[in-house]
Amino acid sequence: MNTPSPTTFAVTLKRFLTVCLLSFVPVTVLVAQDATPTTLLPDIDPQDIEIRGDFEVRFPGITRQPILGFSPRPRVFQIDPNRMPFIETPEQVVASLPVSELDRPAPPPFRFYSKPERFRLWSTTGIGNYMSPEADVYAELPISERTVLAGTFHNFSSGSYLEGDTDQTSSFRNMDGSFRAIHYAGKRSRWEVGFTGRSDRNHLPITTIQADPVGPILLVSSPDNNIESLGVHAGYRNTRNALSFTDIQLGYRSFNAETGEVAGLGLPAISGSNTFQEQLLTARLQNSWTGSLPGHVFTVSAGARYGSTELAGGESDPWLVSDAGFTFRARIGHALRAEVGIRGYYGSDAVKSSQVFMYPELGLRYDISDRLTLRATAAGFVENAGIEGMSEINRRIFSYAMPENERGIRLRGGAEFEVMQGFRVQSGITFSRYTRHVAFSLQPGTDDLLTFNYLPEANIFRWDLSTWYDFIPERLNAFGGIYIQSSTDANGDRIAFRENVGISAGGIYRHSERLRFHVWADYTGSRKVEPGRSENGFLLVGSKVDVWASRDIGAYIKITNMLNQSYSQWTGYKELPAQVFGGIMIKL
Repeated sequence: MNTPSPTTFAVTLKRFLTVCLLSFVPVTVLVAQDATPTTLLPDIDPQDIEIRGDFEVRFPGITRQPILGFSPRPRVFQIDPNRMPFIETPEQVVASLPVSELDRPAPPPFRFYSKPERFRLWSTTGIGNYMSPEADVYAELPISERTVLAGTFHNFSSGSYLEGDTDQTSSFRNMDGSFRAIHYAGKRSRWEVGFTGRSDRNHLPITTIQADPVGPILLVSSPDNNIESLGVHAGYRNTRNALSFTDIQLGYRSFNAETGEVAGLGLPAISGSNTFQEQLLTARLQNSWTGSLPGHVFTVSAGARYGSTELAGGESDPWLVSDAGFTFRARIGHALRAEVGIRGYYGSDAVKSSQVFMYPELGLRYDISDRLTLRATAAGFVENAGIEGMSEINRRIFSYAMPENERGIRLRGGAEFEVMQGFRVQSGITFSRYTRHVAFSLQPGTDDLLTFNYLPEANIFRWDLSTWYDFIPERLNAFGGIYIQSSTDANGDRIAFRENVGISAGGIYRHSERLRFHVWADYTGSRKVEPGRSENGFLLVGSKVDVWASRDIGAYIKITNMLNQSYSQWTGYKELPAQVFGGIMIKL
């Protein structure tokens, strides 16, 4: 038997160990695959890195120390704040945002009353079927960046529309206009110079006057009432802010009125036309400034009206009303605003040469809520309209009296309530106590010629209510109002030519930008003329249609007194019956 050599044994042993090792490795791999995941990479959650910036190395099936040289918390020098985590899709990013950020931004609140357009020219001219031309013109012409010329013209007249009436032939012309030059000096100052004019004519009813019980009967042969007025004014205003400003106004007016000739019955005229004249000077100064505390406003104001009046009989007397006062306005809390002050008056007239009065002034506004506001005012007054002011109230005056200063105290309380957006209601009660008050009356000895006199005492109580409602904003809106008043003298008798009730209503429907419809109705209650005699109330209904061919030019048709009522605003003067107007409108 041959014995293997040591070299041969070593080689044989080496081959045996190699075969065993190669047979063991596959078995080990198969066992490892059954017990652990198919990857030996560390289990790292990417969200830990991108979202929290933190992670821990976790090897599957083994616990060991981190690899040498590998830091589980690397230094991060810069991260893009607008980056999107790679693990999240865009849909997932949007889903994670707050819902409020995805909502559409709220639109601005709707404005029911928009700012009107500004025009260089607005003209409405037309004529009625009784040859009654009418015109309303407003014009503005800039001649430089700081200077503007502006003017207005108004006319309404009618020919003899009652020519078949043997007792009366009624006609009239009411015309007035103005011209202004406005210059802006810098950013705060404003100068203004202007002229005004007025020309009225009313053909009054022919009447008879009983001079005295045994004297002759006088006849007003040409009872025309002609009025001419010219004026000039100048003003300056310096505005520092919305509450701080200085305002100065000066003015002069010349007034002339002529009424018909008076003649004996069947005899030639025994006197010419009656002429009444008046020269009027006015001045006004006001300065307001804010205090050191928010909401505090101080105001100092003063003014004067001086008139020189000459009546038809040659009687002449000047009159004067001047005043000066101080007021302080403040906000008390968030809801109450108060204004307190005192005003002194100095006046003289044909009755009394020197009069001094002192009156307190008070104004309160309390906002109960965003929808309800209460207001109250109390103040004394001394005023004089002059004979020109009387002619503006009543254009049919035949004879003027010497003007006197009216004085008294006036109290008012009211409320404004917004029922809903676009629907407002306001109401108030006013009480005026006069110790001297003007009232119209019949010329002595006539049945239909008017003059005026002064009552030693008068009490006027008035309640009013008005509302407007936008049914469809910018398309359909309506308005309405009513007032009830009581006007009595010192004896408690009703003052002449003062109605006890008045009602007004109307509306506008905008079918489109080029077509609009207007309707209105006004009721005036009965009025006392003299003891045992009164004028009936009357209702005036009208309508108008505007049609615009373009943005600049259009036409209109208007109907007035649609009920064809026979009425008189002032006794003895019959107003126009039903009438149809047509004309054109221009705006530039």
